[in-house]
Formats: sequence, C-alpha cells, structure tokens
Amino acid sequence: FNQVRCMADDVEIGTKVANDLRATSLIGDALLKCDREYTFTATVENLGNEPMSDYKVELIDADSDTVIDTAQGVIVEPSGKNTVKLRWTPRQSGNFRLNAVIVADDLVADNNTSYTHHLQVLPEGNTDIKIDHGEPLGAMAFPVNFYAVESATQSIYPANEIGTTRGEINSIVFTSHLDADFYGEPFQVFIAETDKSHFSTPEFIDSKTFSKVFEGAIYMQAGTRDVVIPFQAPYSYN
Repeated sequence: FNQVRCMADDVEIGTKVANDLRATSLIGDALLKCDREYTFTATVENLGNEPMSDYKVELIDADSDTVIDTAQGVIVEPSGKNTVKLRWTPRQSGNFRLNAVIVADDLVADNNTSYTHHLQVLPEGNTDIKIDHGEPLGAMAFPVNFYAVESATQSIYPANEIGTTRGEINSIVFTSHLDADFYGEPFQVFIAETDKSHFSTPEFIDSKTFSKVFEGAIYMQAGTRDVVIPFQAPYSYN
C-alpha cells in the first residue's frame, strides 16, 4: 500500500474569465520516417465561462520556432475539451520537439502551449531491435518508479540480445502500464557499455562512464502503451 498525500498552498478563489483556452497534450507517433504524412492530435480545454470556436491551433517546431501546420479550432464548451488534428510530412531525419499552440483572443496566454512532444525521424536503413522479457507484471517499478518523487534505475541489455556489435542507437521504447495520464514527467536517460552480464552486487555501474542521451519531459497516456524516448543525439555503440 502506498499512501499518497496531496497538499495545496497559495489558493485563490475568484471568477473565471470569459475566454481562456488551454492546450494540454499533443499526441502522435514518436518514431517517424521521411516523406510520409503524420497526423497529431492536440487537446484543447476551455477554462473560461464562454463557448469558444474562433481560434486556431498551430503545430510548432520548438527548436526553430517555425509553424509546420495550422488548423481551425472546433467549438469547446465551458469546462469541456475537444481535439484538433494537425499534420506534418518530415523531410529530414533527426530529433524534433513539437508543440501545439493556440492562437486566440484569449485572456490567459501562458497556458496556450501544449506539453512538448519529442520524436525521432528515423534515418534510412534504421533497424528496430526488440528485447522481450516476457509477460509484464501487474505492478512494476522499473525502469521508472512513479511511487517515488525521484528514482534511478539501471538495466543491462546483453550484446546477444541487442543482436549487433556496433551501430548508432537513436531511441529506446518501453511498454508502460498506467492507470492515469502523466502530463510531462521529467526524464533523464544515460547509456554506457560494460563487461558486466548481471548485477552481482547491489551497486550501480559507475555513473562517470555514462553519456546523457535524453533530458526532457515525456507525456504518457493511461493504459498499456509504448513510450518512445528519442535520443537528442545518437549514441555510438561499439
């Protein structure tokens, strides 16, 4: 049993403004291929007290701050939410960060940008390697423990399971089993190579040997889903 405590501070009570849309999640594939069209779904919530339909949603490349696509908004009732479809055809491989941004006559502008969607446009000839460890258990705390405020874990993937002796690793995918959405959980991912085949002692592998390949917030949906963590720079494995 894990007891969860919630505490609130600096609470203010007031009246909702007339127009206040909020962008929350931006959902779509995270492993893409060049020259194919992909559809992303932006969720828009209405925190105001008036229905809103006169707005647009832009798909933004967060690194270059350029507009990729623009879609007309759909009506969102007070305290309700709706979704808007946005499209993108990537032309080059690499790591990208996308946001959905609401453009509207909105009285609260600081909630108009969605959580960041991290993705990897795969290079030509990319190979997927699946490492299967059997049926998932009902409750697991590896490689991420959401019952702790912060956690750190290490996993060893033997060379025979990876199936190759050299190459570039550009992303990693885990299967998640969640009872609720996690909006923007902060992650750091590190990779190292070791001669160890298992953890014979409870000690971690020396952290100084690791290279950071990802740092950022990941949005994860409830249910059983693949969580893709695209590396911000490929890791050279040899």
